[in-house]
Amino acid sequence: MSKRDNILLISDNSDLAGELAAKIILLRKSDNVTISDYSEDKYAGIVLLHENQDRTKTIELIKKHKEKNASILLVMDSVDPKFILEAYDAGISDFCLSGAADYEIVIKIINCIKMLSVSLNAARYADLLTGMGIIDEDSGFYSYKSRKDVFEKEIKNGGVFAALTGKGNMNAAVKLSVRSDDIAAHGKGAQYFLMLPGTDVEGARKVVDKIRGHCHHLKAGVVNISGHPCSEQLYSELEQEALLALASASDDNYFIVQSQSEPLDKQYKIFKKVFDKKLEKVITPVFYRMQKQYESSGIKILQFAEDKKSVFQIKTERQNSKLEIVYSGFTKVLIRITHEGLDSPENSETEIPLPKLNQKFLEDTIEGLVNR
Repeated sequence: MSKRDNILLISDNSDLAGELAAKIILLRKSDNVTISDYSEDKYAGIVLLHENQDRTKTIELIKKHKEKNASILLVMDSVDPKFILEAYDAGISDFCLSGAADYEIVIKIINCIKMLSVSLNAARYADLLTGMGIIDEDSGFYSYKSRKDVFEKEIKNGGVFAALTGKGNMNAAVKLSVRSDDIAAHGKGAQYFLMLPGTDVEGARKVVDKIRGHCHHLKAGVVNISGHPCSEQLYSELEQEALLALASASDDNYFIVQSQSEPLDKQYKIFKKVFDKKLEKVITPVFYRMQKQYESSGIKILQFAEDKKSVFQIKTERQNSKLEIVYSGFTKVLIRITHEGLDSPENSETEIPLPKLNQKFLEDTIEGLVNR
């Protein structure tokens, strides 16, 4: 019998514990009830926790059992909405009154059993996704490399998208503040990206304020997806809008909503001009000069530039390597390196900010290709 199938009843009131145990109808052969008190160190998959006179101890014990992935039913002597909400934040699955009828307690326990099953399956899937690099092992949020695939599937559902940055234990701050159906991922240019489905801007502000209460110097760039052109466009454009809003945020004005009054096309054209200048002043001169340098050593070089892409290709008997610089929109460019041939190194693809695309970066990247 698995210990996870046991039902643990915790109470410092032994008489009440006996009464509650008598009300529990066991529906599975694998189940049995173990009675414990606050001083004992016992765990089970299903925990009925009777509130203590010192409610701080109750909250601490809820968190302790939640860390073991238990499904917790809080048993209260009277209804206290404020404490119930605090207990839900700490990790309970449900609550009932100590004077509840036996059938009500059984229904609550059945619900906890179902929630435990869902939780255990989710934990298994999370382990699998972590091993694949889709979920970050330390935070439990989606990794930066997977965020695009995840968020692109959610844009159509509307809501609010946010880019966040701050100081302190941001992982804990975000976890304590978002709902179960909100989606969080690690970011670049921002520490986190959040998708808040079914939420408007004011709802997003409440979430941000809640996160802000658990950390320092929090800033947020927010885009309302519902009814926004980005809801029908690529996620990369949505991310860039949120980062633009975040760049305008400050400690005094920490919540910036990206204005829809300025069309996306206008913003795109502004940054495209910056890229065009990089193409003229940096990329083309460096490519041309390094082509002449390496061709004088007998290395065949092909290089050309298009509207949104520049290519520098090296061809020898042993090597066929290509560097592509692709303007992916707004403030970033895509650096794609591909290799062909035996014993070729791995291909790579990364995004860098436009300011980083300078002469030294290009020279170092090309020299790295040639020296392989």
